[in-house]
Amino acid sequence: MSSRIDRTIILALAAIGCLLAMIAVTLATGVSQETFEIVRSPAVYAADLVGHATAVRWLFGIDSAFLVLYAAFFVAFGRRIATAETRTFVAIAIGALLLTALLDMVEDHHILAMLYGSELGSIPTAGELTFQHSLSQVKFNVSYLGTFFLGLAIPRGTIAGRILGLLLTVGTLVQSAWLYAAPVAMLPSGNLGRWIGFLAGFALAIRVSRSGAAGATATGAPA
Repeated sequence: MSSRIDRTIILALAAIGCLLAMIAVTLATGVSQETFEIVRSPAVYAADLVGHATAVRWLFGIDSAFLVLYAAFFVAFGRRIATAETRTFVAIAIGALLLTALLDMVEDHHILAMLYGSELGSIPTAGELTFQHSLSQVKFNVSYLGTFFLGLAIPRGTIAGRILGLLLTVGTLVQSAWLYAAPVAMLPSGNLGRWIGFLAGFALAIRVSRSGAAGATATGAPA
């Protein structure tokens, strides 16, 4: 009998690969996605877009793959951990995280559209940058909602499950409040913390998924 492919773990590893690639681009160039997710002077914003055009295209190109992978991962992982008691939490979480992926798509293409326009000499307007800022922050808030509900549904039967549950609930609330309250100068360190949290979350989810698969196999239930 052939072994069954664990799509949850494959998707998590692929998502981690995309995260590491985006972090590598940021470390190599000093440019991050978050640089273009907040309101700044239109002229400075346009100059940064054009001056780092290659890095911006790489970041949002990788992100376009990442958002597909994390959306698929959350659907697969949600199915893996759902029980009769947590199914509603999981459904709300997946809905919010799929909406996050949609907002991520709009964000990526809006920033790339402003890049193309800036290369043609059309500087983004203050209204466009305000829209971009609002869109990005709503995306983050929707993702916080989704991860919090997912955290409520994480099985706590293992150490990894307990840590992941705390990371997705308490960690999400602390991070979201701190990022919005922090001075602008501290945002780079806050964003780095967010990326580290993503990596830790996927790694813990792999462990939780493996534990769930082992438990399902032991009981004869489908994984």
